[in-house]
Amino acid sequence: MLGRNASMTDETPKRILCLGCASIGVVTPTLDEYIRCPHCNRTQKVGDYERIIKKISNAIVYGYLYRTKYEKQYSQYGEVRTHYSISECAEALKWIGLASLSGIIGAASWDLVKAVIKKIREQLGSSDLREVNFLSDEDSFNRFILYLREFYEDLPSSQNYIKLLIYKEIRIDSITAVAPPIILNIFDKSAERINPEFSKEEFVSTISKKSEAEKNNRIEPLSNDEMSDIWKNIDLSG
Repeated sequence: MLGRNASMTDETPKRILCLGCASIGVVTPTLDEYIRCPHCNRTQKVGDYERIIKKISNAIVYGYLYRTKYEKQYSQYGEVRTHYSISECAEALKWIGLASLSGIIGAASWDLVKAVIKKIREQLGSSDLREVNFLSDEDSFNRFILYLREFYEDLPSSQNYIKLLIYKEIRIDSITAVAPPIILNIFDKSAERINPEFSKEEFVSTISKKSEAEKNNRIEPLSNDEMSDIWKNIDLSG
């Protein structure tokens, strides 16, 4: 189990991947706390970890899952007939996606990337393995890496039709994420009526600004700084 300091409060337990040695543990963190890996002693701020995992999750959801589902329909029908709502992806897929991109953004050697992926897979249970088994096929794995990388490059090899659908999904999800608290704010707190100080123009402007910021967060790439310091405690000698 990954360690935590004594001041941490009880929250929902989460599985966390050590970004030093790729060990998987369970903690009950808060965003202001640090976690320490008992295997390699790497200390990681939970807020930083959550940000990295959210970025790779967005790349997988929009850059891979939506894209492959819509490309399949497009190849069959020449159009997308069924739209999806994909809010998350499997934890194991995030971890392997992060390891895969570390060989591109973080310049980790391919031997190191393979060692990390192998170690992650060895710690997974049967249900997790089912989520990532498709990556055992070399062509599928290569496409997975390509699509994650291209998500940060404006999807250069995607058909424009598919690209527009993906960006539409990002926009819809961004609006959906920011709208509820804004809508609640326009109602008077003491009565079920519209707050007169909150105009229609202000409502539209607030939704637009906040959803644009949320959209930018969803497409923000992993940085070299975030990826350059991971897997430092993986032993390749064995």
